[in-house]
Amino acid sequence: TLTYTELDAASNQLARLLIAEGIGPERIVALALPKSADMIVAILAVLKTGAAYLPIDPHYPTSRKEFMLHDAAPALIITTSHLHTTLNTPTTPILNLDTPTTTQRLATQHTTPVTDHDRLTPLHPHHPAYLIYTSGTTGTPKAVIVPHTGTANLTTTQAHRLTINDHSRILQQASPSFDATVMELLMSLTTGATLVVPEHTPLAGEELEQAITTHKITHALIPPTVLSTL
Repeated sequence: TLTYTELDAASNQLARLLIAEGIGPERIVALALPKSADMIVAILAVLKTGAAYLPIDPHYPTSRKEFMLHDAAPALIITTSHLHTTLNTPTTPILNLDTPTTTQRLATQHTTPVTDHDRLTPLHPHHPAYLIYTSGTTGTPKAVIVPHTGTANLTTTQAHRLTINDHSRILQQASPSFDATVMELLMSLTTGATLVVPEHTPLAGEELEQAITTHKITHALIPPTVLSTL
């Protein structure tokens, strides 16, 4: 469990470490991480540097992961020592979050907010915020680059129409590589709600029902095919 203060501090430290590695606006950072608190910290950290993040679902087939990494050509990949071995990217710099060296480097970074004064260049609303690849069902998967512009309107609309507040509990159900993840993040972290990241995924049937009940979930984005399993 992380409080908002702890989440902010951890993402600020990682953001400062990334900036020291040359990460900033108009750069791409791939996140090959499972759904976890580390994934949320990493997303926020990349955004704070001004760079765009590319989520890579570890459960995707190797060929698809390799295609996305080759096509996007990220400046850096954030992953773990275990998942590092599943990525065939010999020329791309990799930051393993779970190594003693990374842990020590993070501990030396300031936890204060990251501003344009800290970034390599100023962040503009039209800079890319993230990349999401289409499913590829009609051909080769294509990268969709989404800028920061528009996320404020989406967030405000979701909070209003879905009646989300600081007592709400949002289920992080979507795959990291599915842009519904962005909606789940916006609905929770910008409203003071609680984002619940289940340990075992994907969830359906009894496991989904148990997660919703156990964690007192108030809001969830569930595809019709999954909803039919309840």
